[in-house]
Amino acid sequence: MASNNIPYFRLYPADFMLGVRGMSAQEIGVYTMILCRIYESSGPVEYNPLRLSTYCGMRQATFDKVLEKLVDLDKLQMVGGMISNARADIEISKRSDDLKNNSKAGKASAEKRQQNQSAEATPVQQSFNHTDTDTDTERIEAKASKKTASRRCRLPEGWVPNERNVEDAISKQFTESEIRDEADKFRDYHAAKATVFADWDAGWRTWIGNARKFAPRSVSVANTSAREIAFAARAGRSPSENCF
Repeated sequence: MASNNIPYFRLYPADFMLGVRGMSAQEIGVYTMILCRIYESSGPVEYNPLRLSTYCGMRQATFDKVLEKLVDLDKLQMVGGMISNARADIEISKRSDDLKNNSKAGKASAEKRQQNQSAEATPVQQSFNHTDTDTDTERIEAKASKKTASRRCRLPEGWVPNERNVEDAISKQFTESEIRDEADKFRDYHAAKATVFADWDAGWRTWIGNARKFAPRSVSVANTSAREIAFAARAGRSPSENCF
């Protein structure tokens, strides 16, 4: 299933720690990586042992052994060559509902802003029918400017990117992880500066447009070439072991 490029999923620490109690570090690692792939794909993922073992950074034989143990423990389910998790299926459905609600709220907000702008334009247009046009126009424009300034506000507490924000970042080729990191930086920066904006969506677009310019270059498994991944798999090593 294709990824929906959603930058987050709900994690309940107490539930998770209770669920992995008694499991080895290796089993927890594989379990966590497979869960992330399921959330990233918004559903079950195909059982491809070579790809998944490389993704988890271990030999294929070791990966298969750990995966079999996780299926036996009912932490993961394997049906028709697809790996799934019952709890993840529920959370993915909730996440989909949240995104729909955020989208509706965003559209309603945009419509309200448009209505307000139209209402504010009317007195300015009418002023040109008055005899003392210049004086009336200046007074009305000053009043409109004051209203606009009063709508400026700080970033809401607990702000997270809505669907439109995420789409802005995706259009600029940002990954889920990068969007999540940039959202954290955006929130922390403007909270520290006590920034006020009339349009925070525009502020996000500006931020994400400049992010590449100031981001340090890094080397990660995600950027490792296909040739390096294939070589690492044949050699029984994690791709990250080839990085210096």
